[in-house]
Amino acid sequence: MLRKAKFPPSFWNYIGQTAQEDILVLVLKGHLVIEALLVELIQLTENSDQPWRWNFPRKVNKCIELNYLTADMGDALLNINDLRNDLAHILGHSITFDRVFELAQKVGNAGFDFSDETIYLDKQQSEDCYGIFGALMDILNSIYFDLSSILYENGGANRLGG
Repeated sequence: MLRKAKFPPSFWNYIGQTAQEDILVLVLKGHLVIEALLVELIQLTENSDQPWRWNFPRKVNKCIELNYLTADMGDALLNINDLRNDLAHILGHSITFDRVFELAQKVGNAGFDFSDETIYLDKQQSEDCYGIFGALMDILNSIYFDLSSILYENGGANRLGG
């Protein structure tokens, strides 16, 4: 898929996209935290700042190679990265609940734990209860806590407290 602007670049795009900006900020910040956790996992075995320079897929693949993540978990994280890239690089990009639900299914089926499995098992109930923003928040929270647990269980810093 070619990433290109959906709207012409204009000042009014910045003013009129408040709801989308909330989703954009949520996904960007969530992605940054996930990426930092991946680097901390890598640094458990590689005493170097070089992983900070790597792109996200390379960090994910290294964590799979080091057996911190399963291939399914890595695939789910790469889907988060694709969503982030679409939101960050396509002016005016919006996402549907269908895409968010598919992402929740991928994350849940990869083994990331959700506090409520409804989020990825029942599409209509998930949409009614969570909506796009709430579902994304829960997806990112689940990944955060699971990666933090993996980090701590392998001798890394305790990031579970927030």
